[in-house]
Amino acid sequence: LCSRRFSFGFAFWFCGNRPWHLALGGLCLGGLYLFRQETAILLPGLILLRFMAPTRGVLWRELLLVAVFGFVAVFPWLYRSWDLTGDPLYNAASLLFHDTDAFPNWTSSRTQAILEMSSWEFVSNNWGDVLQKTAKNGFRFTRDLLLLPGIFLLPFFWLAIWPKRSETRFPLTAPFLLMALTLLVVLSPLEYAPRFLAPIAPLAILVAASGLMRVAENKTQWLQVSPRVLGLLPVLVVGLALATYAGSLWQRSAEPQGTAMVALKDLDRGVAEDGMWPLLLGGVLLTDAPTLYAWVWDRPAIWAPVPEDVQATAERYGRTGVILTCAAGHGDGLQADDLRQAYLSLVDQPPLDQCPTVLRVNR
Repeated sequence: LCSRRFSFGFAFWFCGNRPWHLALGGLCLGGLYLFRQETAILLPGLILLRFMAPTRGVLWRELLLVAVFGFVAVFPWLYRSWDLTGDPLYNAASLLFHDTDAFPNWTSSRTQAILEMSSWEFVSNNWGDVLQKTAKNGFRFTRDLLLLPGIFLLPFFWLAIWPKRSETRFPLTAPFLLMALTLLVVLSPLEYAPRFLAPIAPLAILVAASGLMRVAENKTQWLQVSPRVLGLLPVLVVGLALATYAGSLWQRSAEPQGTAMVALKDLDRGVAEDGMWPLLLGGVLLTDAPTLYAWVWDRPAIWAPVPEDVQATAERYGRTGVILTCAAGHGDGLQADDLRQAYLSLVDQPPLDQCPTVLRVNR
């Protein structure tokens, strides 16, 4: 929700023609970058969008103003990451891949599993699961592509793609459809994440903007549109909105534990009530979400996505405070229930049975 607000704020202020408009747009862009660093993929398209704006001034000055205020918003996180890692060039993601003070002697069981088996070998041994995942990811990417310009820009987007017979399509429509189809084919067998569609998001906005300009040029445009489009647009918008809302409700009901941040607040409250803070302050944090927890818990932490990592780390550090978390999804081939039971069984085994342990199972 916060990233959507930052996106709307950035798009709103970035289209302004005053310096303070661009300054606010830069702050929103920096805030959006904090939520998703992949936002940087949007910059080439945003530069193109600004270049095509009819009210633009000196382009390099405007972009410099946006960049400066974007850095102002990002600087606190960069400084905190510098403090955690000891290197100004490390970012939050570096906590997963480097041996730092926050993550000493870091090893990843997932990386080891990837090195032990080739991709082709995995596909040949699990072709049924791969096909099922590809179909599921393809449906999700298709849904996101249909909603890509945003729910409010969607009607104008389809006006540009599906014009009247007497009008020509927007010139960038064909490249957009080709890029969308390419991403759909390439990404579906791999992994689903809406951010993977970021490279074509600026192009979708330009296509929608062309439809908006057609409406602005002729105020009676809505009355002259083909009845097929007028009948399809409300059904498409309402149907996709309801499907997205129903999907979010189903996901919440399937994951009653809530988000990692909610679990962290519950854990914070439980530790304070049990009087375990003195024991945990000098402890080691075992977690599946290090970039989140290392920010809040300023002490050593180890990424432990599988139970074997927890056991080995507990043996290394001995009698110490341990915070245990595990993901509710898949972990190195283990189902969620199996992974959860494996974590729970470790609490009664040495050396974890000799140290104060707080167990939290979350997303």
